[in-house]
Amino acid sequence: MLRSISVAFLAGVACVAVLIPSTAPAAALTGLGVVPNPFSPNGDGTYDQTAIRYDLSTYSDVEVTIVDSTMSEITRLWADWADSGAHVHWWDGAADGRSVQDGVYTVVVRAHPVGADWEE
Repeated sequence: MLRSISVAFLAGVACVAVLIPSTAPAAALTGLGVVPNPFSPNGDGTYDQTAIRYDLSTYSDVEVTIVDSTMSEITRLWADWADSGAHVHWWDGAADGRSVQDGVYTVVVRAHPVGADWEE
């Protein structure tokens, strides 16, 4: 199951959530969102991080990554098994300890339930 959120970084930094339908079986991943929207990781203590939230209907192998406009991975926020229920991963607009440049980034969340085929 694949879902993604587009995150646009322009001068003030903004996020826009866009769901992309999946061709994977079983709707294990729902409720994908980014909060706050927008966020501005400028170190002023206000909206410096954003939360990537989603729900799993079943125990799944989950990957949460940030990719750039060429779909190259910028950073990986999570890669492990997760129980069913609500989940949140925080992103501070950084990759490898450094702030990313202005541009358009996408949060990609993949969830593969136990026993499901890994094909997308």
